[in-house]
Amino acid sequence: MKAVNSFDEVRTYITRVRSLRKGFLTNFFPEQKKIDIWTSHECLYVVEGEETAIFLKKDDGFTYILYCATTKEKLFDALASLPEDAYVFDQIVDARTDASLLDGFQSLGFEVRKSLVRMSKINETQELVADASVFDVTKEDIPTLDALLHEHFDKYAEQLPTIEELNDFVESKHVILKRKEDKIAGFIFYDQSPSTLYLRYWLVNPEFRNQGVGSELFHEYNRRGATCKRHMLWVVEDNGNAIKRYEHYGYKNEAMKDYVLTKNIGGGKF
Repeated sequence: MKAVNSFDEVRTYITRVRSLRKGFLTNFFPEQKKIDIWTSHECLYVVEGEETAIFLKKDDGFTYILYCATTKEKLFDALASLPEDAYVFDQIVDARTDASLLDGFQSLGFEVRKSLVRMSKINETQELVADASVFDVTKEDIPTLDALLHEHFDKYAEQLPTIEELNDFVESKHVILKRKEDKIAGFIFYDQSPSTLYLRYWLVNPEFRNQGVGSELFHEYNRRGATCKRHMLWVVEDNGNAIKRYEHYGYKNEAMKDYVLTKNIGGGKF
């Protein structure tokens, strides 16, 4: 296992496997900004095989797996040779995915912790008026946001941001919040490109539910993404209430699933 020190190194490892021209399987689509954060904090490693590169990102009490391999057999061999640890990884499945991949992972001791479904819509939002009661987050809010994320989301299944990544969200102005009674009543994290608005986390603090907080946040989120043609998100498949809420806003299920697989991690939310 070797430390990965730069985004260029990540690309080199991936290119080596792809250039073998024996097939290519991956769950890793690296973003330079994120890789730069990981490498600066020395939490990204790689285990090289003849036809594989298994990236290991040290996280909050577990190791997150990102892989590329020529074939599923080479991938399974590489995963089987990893040292004992608490592992998590995501496998997106659609009509083009070999269904035996999931069976292979489970034969190695990985279990499906959760499955998420992708939903999207083509945006037809007209120009909206800004909601003056919804604000950008400040750096002073980061500790509270971090605590709320860990309290209400599953850190193993929902890829919670590190403190450094929270700082990046704040600096990019991609977090909005609503305050009530000097508390954070709710927030939305999102990513945005010229064509796509991507909802990351949406939470209404339980103390302030049924008070219109969620709809006010979503109104402002839609306003900020009004120029984006496509709006998308992932939602936990068994969260029926959330799915109904997104359907109310015009989102439709894309029939794609993200299976979160874990090994050596106990049950329960945390």
